[in-house]
Amino acid sequence: MPSEVAGEDLAGPILSLMAVREFDFLFLFYTPYTKAKAEATRDEVTRRYASCPVRMHELPVSDPNDYSSLMGCLTGKVREIMRPSHDADTSVCVSSGTPEMRAAWLLLAAGALPAKLLRVDSPSGAFFGVPDVKEVRLDKTIGQVHKP
Repeated sequence: MPSEVAGEDLAGPILSLMAVREFDFLFLFYTPYTKAKAEATRDEVTRRYASCPVRMHELPVSDPNDYSSLMGCLTGKVREIMRPSHDADTSVCVSSGTPEMRAAWLLLAAGALPAKLLRVDSPSGAFFGVPDVKEVRLDKTIGQVHKP
């Protein structure tokens, strides 16, 4: 992500999350509209965290603002991925992606996907600070945030 310092970039939500948590796999979901960003994220994750395989999953939605198409494609892909590993410890970063994608993840986690929803907050004004990761809990009050 661009930073306030000219010529310097900050890690986005996914790279920030990976800096403080370890994962066995990373699944990146993208639409044709977000493919270039997803590929750049994949390349940087692979460079920084070679032991974490990255799997790319395209959601063939022509309009990234079409919630119905996005939800249908995302739900199908998630069911396909989760079928062989239904008891996996799954986390979803809800700080990245388009607003529609973030909303789709929240809706999916509220019903069909048992997953931890993780929100990444960058340290305020700190260029090299440690990101703050919080779990968004839907089983309590919607919108209430708890530290994991």
